[in-house]
Amino acid sequence: MDTSKLVLLGLVLVLGITAFLFAIQYRSAASQLDRATITSRLTLELLRNQGVPCSAQASEFSKVETCLTQALLVKDFKEDGFAQPDQKKGTPGYLVIKNANRKQYNASDFVFQFNREIIQEGCTIPGTIDYNTACRFNFPNACEKGSVLEVFYNSGSKETKIFSKNC
Repeated sequence: MDTSKLVLLGLVLVLGITAFLFAIQYRSAASQLDRATITSRLTLELLRNQGVPCSAQASEFSKVETCLTQALLVKDFKEDGFAQPDQKKGTPGYLVIKNANRKQYNASDFVFQFNREIIQEGCTIPGTIDYNTACRFNFPNACEKGSVLEVFYNSGSKETKIFSKNC
């Protein structure tokens, strides 16, 4: 056999093996994408069944992750105390929420709103909000029927509502 035919045969063999390997890798990646899309679709269905609004499509993985993170954060805090302002004593009203999971939060990253108006940034006591640790927010005006108390948490570039109370 001629040398050029041997080299050409070798190149064809290498190209064939390379194409075969790329085809296997492509099918594997496509299969992983299909599984991720199915998981994302099921996650969206679960969020909708739980009453969590999410406008993401199953293929928008980062948006689904944002919706899921927000839904989980809402469950992380429970009300631990509430009182209306006392006009006679001159003391403000307060809302106390308690961390119900094992994650840590910076007290300074909380934002408390009374009827969508920022009343307080950060917890009354600074530091880290660990598991079973409370965060207190004060408000000066009476919380009347129809008023809304909301607590948000700033985690980097995202502000997430973690607690809401209607009076």
